[in-house]
Order: sequence, then C-alpha cells, then structure tokens
Amino acid sequence: MVAPQNSQNFAPQNSQNFAPQNSQVARPRTGKRIAGVVLMLLGVAFMAYGTHYVTLNGTCSSTGYVSYGPVPTCHGNEFLYITSTFFLGPALIGVGWLMAGVPGLLWPVFCTGMAVSLITIRQATSASVGAKAAGQVFGEIFVALAVISVIVTVRKRLRKKKLASQM
Repeated sequence: MVAPQNSQNFAPQNSQNFAPQNSQVARPRTGKRIAGVVLMLLGVAFMAYGTHYVTLNGTCSSTGYVSYGPVPTCHGNEFLYITSTFFLGPALIGVGWLMAGVPGLLWPVFCTGMAVSLITIRQATSASVGAKAAGQVFGEIFVALAVISVIVTVRKRLRKKKLASQM
C-alpha cells in the first residue's frame, strides 16, 4: 500500500467533532463583558442601597405596632428596600456575572458595596446605637473580605503567569 502524498485529502469533513485550537476558543465579546460588568455593579448598588436602609430601619412597622407591642414606624418604602436587597440586586448580579465572564471581580465589588452601605449607617441621625455599631463591625468585616479576595486573586493570576512562562 502506498502512503498518500497529500494528507489534506484525509482531513475530516466535519471539523466540529474536534476540540478548537487555542486561537479559536470562544470568548465573550467586549460589549457583552462591559454590559455584564455594568449589570453586576448595578446589582451590587441595589443590594447595598437596600441593605443600608433595612439595617437602618431595623424592626419597624407601617402602623407602629406589631403583635408584641409598639415598634418604630418605617422611614421609607420597605418593599423597595427588601426587594432590592433580596431579589432585584442578586438577579442583576447573577445575570451580569454570567455575561461578563470576568473571574475575581464579583466578590471584591460585592464586599466593597456592602462595606460602604453598612459603615455609612453611623452618619444617619435616625439610626439606633445598635444599628450604628453593627454596621461598623460588619462593614469592617466586609472590607477585610474584599482585601483578602483581591490578594488571593492577584496571587492566582501571578502564579498562572509564572507557570505559563516556565513552559
């Protein structure tokens, strides 16, 4: 049997069965990434906004009374605060994270947003002493988590670059 001189004749007709080369790997387009990052930031902003006011108001009632007695009246639209904290914000964050495809960005941005929303409670004149103290403590914890997250992400990326340069 004679070996073929032109190996292109034996190339598979359907190249979809083979893994793509490194240059052909599908990556999110720049516009899609930007839109995803914007959605993530908007979701974090909604969550931070809602968290700030839910923590500031604490236990409240629109009438001033609950089953166990009087409580402070709510200072604003509790439905908006709760919805933005637990539903709208997380939904926007999830969609934005999936669209952006940027690893290592979501957690530090989220922690920074929560830290700002909680630490700024101490400047509110209507906040109770407990809300101010809790906001300060949990805000500082979120700052520490953001810093740790950035350090870990940078170390991982540097390690990948070092391993890639060694090969």
